[in-house]
Amino acid sequence: GGRVTWKTNPAKRGGLAGDGSTGRARKGRGPEEAQQVALVACLRMCRIPFSGSMNGVMKLTEVQATRAKAAGMEKGDPDLIIWAPPPGMPGKVGMAIEMKKPDLQPSTDRAGEFSGARPEQRERLEMLRSNGWHVVVAYTCADALEKMRAAGYAVPLGARGR
Repeated sequence: GGRVTWKTNPAKRGGLAGDGSTGRARKGRGPEEAQQVALVACLRMCRIPFSGSMNGVMKLTEVQATRAKAAGMEKGDPDLIIWAPPPGMPGKVGMAIEMKKPDLQPSTDRAGEFSGARPEQRERLEMLRSNGWHVVVAYTCADALEKMRAAGYAVPLGARGR
């Protein structure tokens, strides 16, 4: 796969925060959601098949939560599932990405690979891994794109890409 680059500055189109900053969340969005929205725009631009979990997107009433659970919503589901197998990882069936707030990004390599994930999220990521999925926790859109490139997907480099 070739390298994909932006034709216009993505920071002006909703903020890739490729500089590692938390970016500016739009009104009503937290930093994690803003980063995920930017990543979703990249996935759509690159025509990579994916789906997103609605967990945490909005506060549900007790009745809505009961209905959502009955319909299949599960605690701990990763934020994004990429249905195409990672091109650089033969044998993997797809990729699961759990997004976390940028300020939760570890500053050391000694942090666990699922640093920032809640116990039910870690459990879900481990279950997916044991079933052939490549699983990652990402803290910014740029971090997720870097992890996707490492897995072989042709995705943009982000706002500070070279």
